Amino acid sequence: MTGAADSEELTGEGAGNGIIAAALDGDSSTYWHTNWNDNSKPKAQYSNGTLTGNNNYTITLDKAYAVKALTYLETGKRQKRCYQKRCRNRSKRLCIH
Repeated sequence: MTGAADSEELTGEGAGNGIIAAALDGDSSTYWHTNWNDNSKPKAQYSNGTLTGNNNYTITLDKAYAVKALTYLETGKRQKRCYQKRCRNRSKRLCIH
């Protein structure tokens, strides 16, 4: 399993945090974050209060799997909570609701 993103924070989130690899490193104390500090790199884009660009994280699996749920941890105040989201549309390979 590999991850890719259209933005990452390389310096502003502390050692080991913000980078693309942190989302899938298996360490619940590290995290990926979109760029907010470096003006020379892409930052998250908004339109009418909705994220529209440079905020995507793509997970590529090594082969085809039937994904029934995705579990993820939030950062910040809710970091200790773990969420599991079930896929409702089985034709999609991966979904987050």
